[in-house]
Amino acid sequence: MSKKSYKRNQNRLYREIKRRIIAEQVAKVPVPVIEIHRDIETLAIKNIVAHCFFNEIEFVKTEMANKIARKLVDEGYVEFLSDKYEPIAGVTEIEARIYVAKPLHEGR
Repeated sequence: MSKKSYKRNQNRLYREIKRRIIAEQVAKVPVPVIEIHRDIETLAIKNIVAHCFFNEIEFVKTEMANKIARKLVDEGYVEFLSDKYEPIAGVTEIEARIYVAKPLHEGR
């Protein structure tokens, strides 16, 4: 091996050792964990259904969902945004947004 290639290989080795030393030092420093704490509130509505209305159970479920929606709007969980378009079109678009946190597991 010539002196020039020996020196080149030696420099490569030193650079690789330096990279590994830097990587080990970085690995020793703990990574900061970012924690976000959010209060999760549970809104619940109970409904007692008589046996004679058991065939209209889907209607009862829809009514319960409407009650929850009204409760969300009343308590300020829903944000309403609107954009007005050109007067030629004569329409207004209204958007409703709700920011929720999904439960960790479905059902109980």
